[in-house]
Amino acid sequence: MTRLGHALTGRQGSAADWAGAARQGQPAAQAVWAAFGTQLADGLRPWTTAFGADALVLGGNVSRAFDLFGPAVTLGPCRVRPSEYFELAPLLGAAAL
Repeated sequence: MTRLGHALTGRQGSAADWAGAARQGQPAAQAVWAAFGTQLADGLRPWTTAFGADALVLGGNVSRAFDLFGPAVTLGPCRVRPSEYFELAPLLGAAAL
């Protein structure tokens, strides 16, 4: 997000900075998140297609901004949603095993 934001706007900022600005209605920040979602979809699409996935759950802290980039993550028939447990998901999964 820091590199993408800088590349698209010429301004520096963390993912949290870009999220705050987007949620305050700043169009440039909203465009950065939309571009992030599009690029994420472009990177994931070959994998979800090859796997035949019908759903994808995105985790980690970035998924806290799913409301900002999620609409741009289009993967055909594969539904995309954020994790309910964010960065704790891997630990909870490991503990369950």
